[in-house]
Amino acid sequence: MVYLIGVILFLGAALFVGYPLFKAESKKEATETNQETQVNQAVIRSMLEELELDYEMGNISEEDCRELDAKYRAELN
Repeated sequence: MVYLIGVILFLGAALFVGYPLFKAESKKEATETNQETQVNQAVIRSMLEELELDYEMGNISEEDCRELDAKYRAELN
């Protein structure tokens, strides 16, 4: 009976100590996903600026510019 109580107390302590360790892993994954999203948004904004510059320089037509602008803005949202 004493051994059973000892095992139960040991398992309880192990779960109490181990739970935050597993929880920290999931927070780290969520942070990495958020950072990837921010990087992707920055890349799309850069592409929009590049597109505007190409249009102003006359490298692409107005129709192509509008089409690509709409596509990039849809990806941004």
